[in-house]
Amino acid sequence: MKDQEPAKGVDVFRDAELMKVIGHPLRMRAFTEAVKGAVSAKDLSERFGEPLPKMSYHVRALADAGLLRVVRRTRRRGAIETHYRAIATLEVDDAVMEEAPEDLIASYYATMMRLLSEDVLHAFEGGAASDRDVFMGRAHFVTDAAGRERIAAELRQFYERLAELEEEVRKEPGPDTSEVNLAMIFYEGDRALGRNGPVFISYGSDHIETIPAV
Repeated sequence: MKDQEPAKGVDVFRDAELMKVIGHPLRMRAFTEAVKGAVSAKDLSERFGEPLPKMSYHVRALADAGLLRVVRRTRRRGAIETHYRAIATLEVDDAVMEEAPEDLIASYYATMMRLLSEDVLHAFEGGAASDRDVFMGRAHFVTDAAGRERIAAELRQFYERLAELEEEVRKEPGPDTSEVNLAMIFYEGDRALGRNGPVFISYGSDHIETIPAV
């Protein structure tokens, strides 16, 4: 069995049952790891700190749904360890998003938010909150369609700049490098999370102006 690289893109947005399978946060994490390289339930159990029986169950669910394929089997101490690769990368283009039912899109976004929140909590609990450049803020706007598009356009431009910046600052992994994450979220919502700033976490950022409360 050849360990081939995953194909580009997999469409789960036209199949509600398939979306339910991959929509579980732990399965999404497992699928993502299987995109990067061959993994077994044992590998994933150790990486995620999850019990092996639990991880095996979720890996089997992905494999039974056709989202993972077997690339090799190895006999270890009388048992067979099966390694899998993802069938494809989980890429979503505009055409798929436009045709997908709203409930599937909502399910996908909810899953991605669970993954993001898990990752952030894991990082903070592991000591990331003590880093002097940690930044967290929130902004709430009341505006019309034109104002909303202006905000969205600014965010798109900022993300394009981040892509350029990643190339400018990229280093080979080593003892003097660190990995950092930046997440951007723009969505329609009320003020249930609280009023606008001050910035929740940001060391040495007294120069940042608080967005006035609406």
